[in-house]
Amino acid sequence: MRKMLRPAIASAPLLATPDAEADQEIVAQKIVAQSDQLLPPAIVFGCRKPGWGIIRALGQAGVPVIGAYYEKADIGCASRYLVEALQCPHPEFSNDEFRTFVTGLTARFPEAVLVPSDDTSLLALSRMQRTENPRLRVAAPDFRVVEQCVEKDRTYQLAGKIGVRVPRTATVRTLEEALAEATATGFPCLLKPAIGHRFYRMLGVKMYRVESAAALEELWSRIADIDDDMLIQEYIPGGDDHGVNYNALFNAGEPCVEITAAKRRLSPRGIGFPTVVANDYVPEIIEPARKLLAALGYHGFANVEFKRDARTGEYVLMEINARLNLSLLLSVISGVNFAVMLYRQRLGKSIGDWSQADPYGRRLYYIDTWLDCREALRDIRSGTFSVKEFLTPYFSRHVSGVFCFSDPLPFFKRMFLR
Repeated sequence: MRKMLRPAIASAPLLATPDAEADQEIVAQKIVAQSDQLLPPAIVFGCRKPGWGIIRALGQAGVPVIGAYYEKADIGCASRYLVEALQCPHPEFSNDEFRTFVTGLTARFPEAVLVPSDDTSLLALSRMQRTENPRLRVAAPDFRVVEQCVEKDRTYQLAGKIGVRVPRTATVRTLEEALAEATATGFPCLLKPAIGHRFYRMLGVKMYRVESAAALEELWSRIADIDDDMLIQEYIPGGDDHGVNYNALFNAGEPCVEITAAKRRLSPRGIGFPTVVANDYVPEIIEPARKLLAALGYHGFANVEFKRDARTGEYVLMEINARLNLSLLLSVISGVNFAVMLYRQRLGKSIGDWSQADPYGRRLYYIDTWLDCREALRDIRSGTFSVKEFLTPYFSRHVSGVFCFSDPLPFFKRMFLR
């Protein structure tokens, strides 16, 4: 007999802010409607900040969630929305042990949906599904598609072929090649990895902005131990608020649900992770994003990032994330719960009515409170922007990526383990 978990009934609203109570009745009705069903669990791999966002989105909707965490410091493993938390071998450092762990866990829960929260688990799980066990229900596209999204140079090659604008980009393997390409591209330019997650793990940054040949030589010495292809890329001018997202659930190359959002602030400024994101409608990116995902025969959730070129106003492709993204909770409070829809898609069910007609009807924000406050202290001191500008999102309807009134333990775990 296949083992199922009864979904936890969440009494808390989807929003993690006091003004979320307006949505509580709608959420409760949806959860109560499912409360007499036995649902297979969603197993979220990686319980850091992105993983905790996924856990919240699923758990607050009544889906039973198991957290597979790599380190005891991972904040999401303290979430009240987990029915079980299990320490998991890291797929990059202990791949054989990771595969054994997944095999054992799916033997316990054969119908479980496996949800990667980072590129490492995304690659490992989709590869297992393709090469070892096609019956695995991985919440990701086919491994062939995942590889093309994770390897940025391949993403840009495809986009260029179908007429989606990309920054000038060249793959380099030596300092001499890097210097030649940077000179041809022009300074400032970007030095970034073809595959980003290993780079960030080792250096703590997504990329470097390079101002001169001398700076490139110094930076190259820092990355000497990274055995990956590097990219020299054109720097697209524009502030933090020039970055935009296209988020969508696709079925066999066709969009089922799609929304857009706009970044407001990043950490570090200019080339970092989003700390404030707003639910803006950005129609200009919809067609190029659809075109890209259709060319991939995309199936599942995609987050496609663009940046508006300050020189021309044109939107330029930055990357495709083939997994649920960091600011997922903004979509959730906008009325579009991609986590639940992706879970249902992988179970072969209709996506249900987990999306509403107008996700742009009211100004909403996602805020990574911790990082945003840290950056703001520097900006306010330097006069980059005012206290009023900083506080505007906080006095608007918003969701925090690092604090949740209905699930506070992960926040305190992060605070005391820093």
